[in-house]
Formats: sequence, structure tokens, C-alpha cells
Amino acid sequence: MEKFHELALAGDKAAEKEVAALERIRVTGDVRLALSFEREILSKAMMPFELVSHLEHIDLNRLLEDRNRCAHPSLVAEGEAYSPPGELARLHIRNAVTTLLKHPPAQGKYALERLLADVRSDLFPRKKTEAQDWLASGALKNPRDSLVHNFVFVLLKDILLGEDNFESKQRLQAALNAVSNLHPQAWREAMLAKLSPCIRQINDSKLIDVILFFRLFRHAWELLDVDVSQKLLTFIKEMPAEDFYAVELLLDVDEFRADVLKRINRATIDEIDSNIWFTLPQPIGDRLISLYLNSNSFVVANKIGRSLASQASDLTVEQAMRILSGISKNPEILGSFDLPNLLAALSKKNKGIQGLGEFSELLRKYDLAAFVDSVPP
Repeated sequence: MEKFHELALAGDKAAEKEVAALERIRVTGDVRLALSFEREILSKAMMPFELVSHLEHIDLNRLLEDRNRCAHPSLVAEGEAYSPPGELARLHIRNAVTTLLKHPPAQGKYALERLLADVRSDLFPRKKTEAQDWLASGALKNPRDSLVHNFVFVLLKDILLGEDNFESKQRLQAALNAVSNLHPQAWREAMLAKLSPCIRQINDSKLIDVILFFRLFRHAWELLDVDVSQKLLTFIKEMPAEDFYAVELLLDVDEFRADVLKRINRATIDEIDSNIWFTLPQPIGDRLISLYLNSNSFVVANKIGRSLASQASDLTVEQAMRILSGISKNPEILGSFDLPNLLAALSKKNKGIQGLGEFSELLRKYDLAAFVDSVPP
């Protein structure tokens, strides 16, 4: 009844009805109704309130029967009253605690609906630590595994298959991350059961969203079925141009790095130039330099040279030296109009080059003395 009271305070109409019925029994002192209420309360706890499962209902019903036998002693033999053993009493205590007493009043479908309403609210936090604090004080404080499983299933489906906006997805991801910290074993069981089947439903054109999901939930990668993980790694190696922006985000994921590097090593200048790199990843810089040093026309050399000049400050000193040492070996680069601009950018923007002394000496060292006067001191 305490569970019903808590649900009634939370606005549950069915629970309010049960509380009102018990109050009428107390006021009228109707023994017949009281006995009827007692007989039905466990069944109501199972359905519609979903406070207990079918098997837990059986355990609690045994407790009720033994309680009645003790409250109304009967003789098991002539002159011998019923006296339950201590083991049975301890079993009933354990069942009462693990089945009902330790859990919040809201479980099952009702609790799931409340959790999802919270997460889908604009007020739900988008930071995982704040989301964890929110959920830990509510229905996920001491939940049944079934509630955690169902909550994870819905979150996973909404994240991977839903069409929510960016902020809504952040809330869903924060909630899923919070559950993984609060109830790691139940979270793992749910992900193991549903993650691969969920991904199999996703169209290839949307697989980039799945890949980025594993950047946030790296510990979920090991839970994938082999066919699904192989498909995702193949997607990374064959990543379409419109998704190439993601390589910057995936380079720090150990499980993806080898395949990301393979994709970068096939990148074209157009794929690289079509993205804005906040800081040029070193593998992208290496690919850009390889394309430049293998330029087969003045047009290509000019185009890639302009791209390198714009990224000169992000290049490592080794990359800058590789450019300087390779220029004189390619006549298409030597004859390109934008070469002086690239050399000037390396001289002025690259701190590694600046630390090597006079830039003019470097030019002479790599057979580029003809450009000394073209680069401002």
C-alpha cells in the first residue's frame, strides 16, 4: 500500500482509486471488504501496476499463505501447532526485500513511460554527469533489470533509428551513458541483445551515424556480432566523400584508426578541401603532401599548393621539411605560380621551420635558391 500511496502522489489515477478504496474500508470497518482487498492486492500489484512479475507474485503469495497459517494457528498433528522453520522465514524476508521493498514504486510500463518523458523533455540535461544525477534519484535508483533493459532498448532505437534533432540526440546519449554507469551489467546485457539487430536495420547511407555512436560508446564495440563489426569497418575504409569529415573525429578511436588511415590514404584533394579542419590532422597533412609532391600538372600543383599554404601553421616540422625536400624533384611544382606563396607561408606561419634558422639557407639546401628573393625575409 505504501507503493500505491507513492504512485497516487505522483498522479497515478489507478493508484488513487486503490488508496481511496482502502480508506473507505478503514472508515467503515467493513471486514468482508478488507479480506477481499487483501486477497486481490497481490494480483493488482502484478497487473496493472507491474510492481511484481508473475514469478514474484507466486513468491509473495506463498508469504501471504504462510502468514495466514501463522496468524491462525492450525495443528499439523494432534497437540502440535504449525511452526515454520527459520530458513523459511529468512527466505520470505529476502523475497519481500528483493521483490518489492527495495524498488521504487514505479516499475514496468509506467516507470518506463516516466523515464522516457523525462529524457524527451527539453529540461533534461545534455551532460552525462548531470543526466546521471537526474536518473539516479528517480526510477533508476533501485530498478529491476527488466526496466533497465527496456529503457536501454528504447534509447538505442531512438538514437540510431530516430530522426531527432541534435540537442534531442544529445539528451538521449547522455541518458544512455548515465545508465551504463549506474547499472553497467544490465546495460551490457541490453546492448548485447539489441545493438547488432538494431544496426542491421539501418540503411548504408546512415551508417556514419552508427560509426560516430561508437566514438561516444567505445565500450559497446566489443558487444557487436562479427558480421556487424566487419560491415562497419568496411564502411570506414570505403567511406563516401560526403562523410569524409568524420575521419578527424575517428582517428582517436583505436578500433577504427587502421581503417581510417586506409581511407585517408585514398583521399582526393577535393575531399580534403571540401572540409574545414579546425586543426589539420597529421595523417591528412601527410596525404596532402603526397598529393602535392606527385602533382602531374601546373593546375594540380597550384590547387594543392594553395591548400597547403592555408594549413601551413598546422604542419609539423617534418612535414614542412618533406615539402621543401621534394619540390625540386617535380617540374610541375617548380613551374607553378603558387609555389612562392606556399614557401612564404611555411616561412611565416610554421613555427617548426622558424626554429631552424634562416629560411633562405633552407631554400638553398634543397635546390630552391631561385626562390630566395620571392620569399619576404
